Amino acid sequence: VLESQLDLLQKGDGLILDRGYNNYGLLVKLEDRGINVVMRMKQHLVKKHLGKRKDVTVFVQDSKTKRNTKIRFVKYKVGKIWY
Repeated sequence: VLESQLDLLQKGDGLILDRGYNNYGLLVKLEDRGINVVMRMKQHLVKKHLGKRKDVTVFVQDSKTKRNTKIRFVKYKVGKIWY
């Protein structure tokens, strides 16, 4: 559904997504269009890339297109809970 609505977004727009949209191919498409994205990532990816760090930038590859895109993983705390 989201991909059918990408034409409504313009360069510089921001998009907030939940972890269900975690798809590197989609992130590459959004990056190509200049769309800024904030999303929750699946827990196993957060553990894989962040470890004990609170902030890291990594390059990931879309398995279909073999294109790389840069993702910044950030862990933050609200009250006593880390996200």
